[in-house]
Amino acid sequence: MPIYEYRCSACGYQNDYLQKISDPVLSDCPNCGESTFAKQVTAAGFQLKGTGWYATDFKNNGKAKELYELFLEKYPEHDFADDAQFSLQYLGKSPEELMMEFEAQNADIPASD
Repeated sequence: MPIYEYRCSACGYQNDYLQKISDPVLSDCPNCGESTFAKQVTAAGFQLKGTGWYATDFKNNGKAKELYELFLEKYPEHDFADDAQFSLQYLGKSPEELMMEFEAQNADIPASD
């Protein structure tokens, strides 16, 4: 269920409410009783993880996706899909720097030939 933020234009009271999409919009302020309680427009609070999203793959001309595929090819036994921060922690570095850093941190993971 989404969380909606409401604000009263008469007294300034503001609060968040967990409501079904089908629930009626609240209009009476619980603080002052006026019918000036209105739903506010707020940013969505979710994060898209994994590959295939603008923030992870396309924002940097596909560099993150290329690196992801490079690491999957060299380390097929490692489950990079569980590493939600993969794309973000490796952006801005050359593939050579990334591979050296990864191998130093994960010496126990066998690389494919």
